[in-house]
Amino acid sequence: MPTDGGCTICGQTMTLRRMRGHLLGHFEEGKGGREGPAGACLVRITGYSPIRHWLYVRVGPRATLRTLDALLRDVWVDCCGHLSSFSTDDVSYESSMGDPDMGYDDREMETMDVGAADVLLECGSLRYEYDYGTTTELFVSMACECPAAGIEPDEVELVARNVDIPYDCTECGGRGEAVSLCVNCMWVERDTLMCAACTKKHSHAGGEGGEETHLLSVTNSPRMGMCAYREYWG
Repeated sequence: MPTDGGCTICGQTMTLRRMRGHLLGHFEEGKGGREGPAGACLVRITGYSPIRHWLYVRVGPRATLRTLDALLRDVWVDCCGHLSSFSTDDVSYESSMGDPDMGYDDREMETMDVGAADVLLECGSLRYEYDYGTTTELFVSMACECPAAGIEPDEVELVARNVDIPYDCTECGGRGEAVSLCVNCMWVERDTLMCAACTKKHSHAGGEGGEETHLLSVTNSPRMGMCAYREYWG
């Protein structure tokens, strides 16, 4: 079952299934009792199955894929300024074009400076990838068209996201108390999620064999534990 989420407009918490209709009610009111013009679209962004992390984003009629990429980086994925792309079966919209001979497939390459609503209205869904080394993949889908009242034509707006997911401490068993994870342990295929107290006394303090300890924070993101996303040093 997908994780419940919260509306950023009114703060109500509900299921992913119910959130779409709830948000449309806000937009049809124009956020202030005014009926707004059509032209924006509501976009749902999720991790792949099982769905635990998800966002709803309202996209202005002139907002670009690059603007949507910037929101995803800010809210969910950016750690080291890696490259990213949105793609269909035929086209890859790249954050940086680079060398066209370095492509990994036969898809046409374009920049992200194209209308996000136009692409989604035509294609229905896109795959998003951040970091071509330690890749985070997301599924971007068109939920519906919606009024554009209250949003600038070239902007995107985060309107709902899943609530924080609690993780238990694997060291002491503290329910929902984990605040960090150890990448050293992940390299040997051991999940080590720790509360604040266990983080301070973790056996990798100082690192094994003189290696530097690599602790990352527990975050509300599908990129948790990957690369250097939101590093946490004990």
